[in-house]
Amino acid sequence: MKRILCTVLMAAFLFTACTACGRSASENAAGYQEGNEDGSDAVERESAGSAVIRGSFTAMVRDVIPDYVSDDTTPRVAVVTLFQEEPFTVWVGEENGRKLGAGQIYTFEVAETKVEGGKASETEQASPEPVTAISRYQLKIDNIRPAEEEEWGLECNRLSIGLE
Repeated sequence: MKRILCTVLMAAFLFTACTACGRSASENAAGYQEGNEDGSDAVERESAGSAVIRGSFTAMVRDVIPDYVSDDTTPRVAVVTLFQEEPFTVWVGEENGRKLGAGQIYTFEVAETKVEGGKASETEQASPEPVTAISRYQLKIDNIRPAEEEEWGLECNRLSIGLE
C-alpha cells in the first residue's frame, strides 16, 4: 500500500513539474535566440568607450616592507589601512618607501589611469574602493603626502571613475 501511494505521489509530482514548463522546444529555441541577441548587444554597449580613474585616498601606514621579489631589504611596499577597514598593500617604490613612517596617516595620490573598454556599471560607480581599484586597474601612486585632518575618517576615499 505504501509503495503504491509513493508511486502515485511521484507520478503526480513529475506530471506537475513537466506541465509547469509548458513551452515547446521550438518556443524555447526562439526565446534563447532572442535573449542571446539582446545579451550580445548589451555587452557591446557596455564595453564601448573608455574611462579615467583619478583621485586619492587617505590611509594609515601600518608598516613598510620589501617587495621580496627583487630585493628583500629595500622597503617598497606599504601595508596600509583605510579608516576602520582591513589592511592591504600598496607598492610605493623605494623613494617613497623610505619617507613613510609606521603609525602615520598619509594621503596617497593616484596617477590618472585610462581604462580601455570600461563597463558602464563600473563607470557609473562614483568612488571605487582603493583595494579593488589598485589590483584591478594596476593603479600607480603618483605622490604621497602627510594627510590633513579633514582628509581622515569616513571620507578617506576620493577615487573616482569617469568617462573620458
